[in-house]
Amino acid sequence: MNKYKFLTRIMTSYLRHFDVSPKVFFPKPSVKSTVVKFEFKNKNLDINKANNFSDIIFKNVRKKIYKNLKIKKTENIILNKRVNELTIDELLWIYNFI
Repeated sequence: MNKYKFLTRIMTSYLRHFDVSPKVFFPKPSVKSTVVKFEFKNKNLDINKANNFSDIIFKNVRKKIYKNLKIKKTENIILNKRVNELTIDELLWIYNFI
């Protein structure tokens, strides 16, 4: 999980439509491409708040969440994890908690 995956997951839903062969590009890339459609799912979401939250959380990924948020050490299991140990649901819980 990184900042951009988190923001994409909370703001949009996406659907993969089809793959594109490298043969249709010039010069030919060494990776395969996919056409993806994004749709905003929550238009009432404050994008600035979500971006600021992700900047804070993902700034130091090796630190525990409570240190990134600059709050006192807690017994909360989720806040005692590092950001790379969290699931998207746990990140959303922290986002809503803050």
